[in-house]
Amino acid sequence: MSCTARIVAAVVHLNYKFSPLDNISIRPEFYDDMQGQRTGVKTRYADIGIGWPHWFSSQIEVRPEVVYDRSLDAGAFNGNPDACPASANCKVSAIAPDKIFAWIASMDLTLHF
Repeated sequence: MSCTARIVAAVVHLNYKFSPLDNISIRPEFYDDMQGQRTGVKTRYADIGIGWPHWFSSQIEVRPEVVYDRSLDAGAFNGNPDACPASANCKVSAIAPDKIFAWIASMDLTLHF
């Protein structure tokens, strides 16, 4: 068995340090899932994120971030079609069949050692 999962991706991190422990980070990104094998939807994506990396010490960093993600060719943010059992008569993807954007808020904690 073999398969091809072609993708093209580009990301840029732009950072501005406004104090010794704080940065503002802007992250534009482009992602083309040509067969839909990586994301489940054959489409191109563009997003922009803004984050605030903050260092509590030289070992502990937190990075909250808000991202606007947009699908350029197809509805890609329709929910999980696998969440409904095949025996049931429901369609999760019918909730938003053509939803082309999502707002995502996330945060990570990094321990440097």
